[in-house]
Amino acid sequence: MRDINIFLIGFLGVAGLHRAWFATQLPIHFFKLLRHVGWGANKEWPPKETYQFWLRHECESWWSLNLHPLVGELLCCPICLSYHLSWWAAVVMSIFGAPLWILAAWLAWPELINLLPGHQGK
Repeated sequence: MRDINIFLIGFLGVAGLHRAWFATQLPIHFFKLLRHVGWGANKEWPPKETYQFWLRHECESWWSLNLHPLVGELLCCPICLSYHLSWWAAVVMSIFGAPLWILAAWLAWPELINLLPGHQGK
C-alpha cells in the first residue's frame, strides 16, 4: 500500500508541475527571474521593455532560437517535458520506495498525465 501511495503522490506532483508549466505564465516569470539574476549573460536577450510583456508564444519562439535546440524543444513540448519531469521525480521518489518504481513511473506517468483534461499542451 505504501508503494501505491508513493506512486500516486509522485504522479499528482508531476501532473501539477506539468499543468502549471503549460497552463500559466510560469515559464515567462521563471525566465525573467533567471535574467534578473544574471543567467545567460552571453545570450542576446531582448530589451527589458520587450520581455516585460511577453506572451507565451513569444517566449517559446525565443527559447527555440536562443537556447540549445534540445532545451527549447523540451520546454515547449508537453510530451517531452512530461517524460523528463516523470524521470526526475521518479528518481527522487525512489528514495522512499523500491527502485523498480523508477521505471514504472517513468513509463506510466507521462501517458497518464497526457490523458488528463487540459494537459495536452497547446
